[in-house]
Amino acid sequence: MKRELELQILDLYRRYPQTRSFAEEVELTAWNGVVINTEDFFMLARPVDIHDPEERWRDATHTYHRLCQNCWLITIYCGISQNNPCHFAPYTLPLVAWSRRNRPLRIYETSKIKPRCDSLTTNSTPSSLPS
Repeated sequence: MKRELELQILDLYRRYPQTRSFAEEVELTAWNGVVINTEDFFMLARPVDIHDPEERWRDATHTYHRLCQNCWLITIYCGISQNNPCHFAPYTLPLVAWSRRNRPLRIYETSKIKPRCDSLTTNSTPSSLPS
């Protein structure tokens, strides 16, 4: 990961204190989610049941059975992805959600946000499925 991304993440943790360290969050997400770490991009995302109480789906230690998952919760997104941002997940769920800087959670239907993601993909930022 580039030093610039590291500094952005450290700054977010300084400005918006979390219950766990960055390293702990990465480790927990790696067990039950997606960790993407490239030169230009870093992301953590976990499959959750967004209809559960917030304290459960915000907790990276809580895992959901595949049949109960309905949303990819993006907990950290930093940098610029060279791939279509809708293609990060190993499987599709009906919803994708994130919040920015302690703002309310935004929840989107995957089928409705995918065309927007596709429109952001150009020849210089090719779309590709994860390998």
